[in-house]
Amino acid sequence: MVDMGFGPLGIRIPDEGQCMSLKPKLIIYLGLPGMMSGIRYVSRRTSELTDDELEQCSRLFSSDYGTYGQDDPKGRKGQPVRMSASYYRKHYSGENYRVALALDEGKVVAQAFYIREIIDGSIVTWVLQLVVSRDYRKMGIGSRLLHSIWGFSDDYAWGLATAN
Repeated sequence: MVDMGFGPLGIRIPDEGQCMSLKPKLIIYLGLPGMMSGIRYVSRRTSELTDDELEQCSRLFSSDYGTYGQDDPKGRKGQPVRMSASYYRKHYSGENYRVALALDEGKVVAQAFYIREIIDGSIVTWVLQLVVSRDYRKMGIGSRLLHSIWGFSDDYAWGLATAN
């Protein structure tokens, strides 16, 4: 687990697993407006998540990600999109899958699941899912999670591949 800093000045020291072939380096960036100082940010491989953390991620996604639209082929318009902890374990646990979490007193209040791969000798990072609890939105938490993944990186390419 890597602690990505907290307070008005965030300091992140990536581990070798996060940087893959890059040498670990110190990354410093200024805090974002409205950022809460009590929030703790961590990043790790998804395979290292505890069962409790996976359950929290599942609850957060299922309650705050969004709802199905009018074109849903199964007729679930307006119903919450849900994802179980077992789905996370099965589909988000490969070697290159990682997650950045925002924690408030141990409670997951935001999450960004991402994949980092080497393609043709270059690092490419895609955020597959970004969810911030409704109670913690407009505080810069989602932006801080994205900055912790992409900020000052040497990645060849990065992007956001999420439905909402």
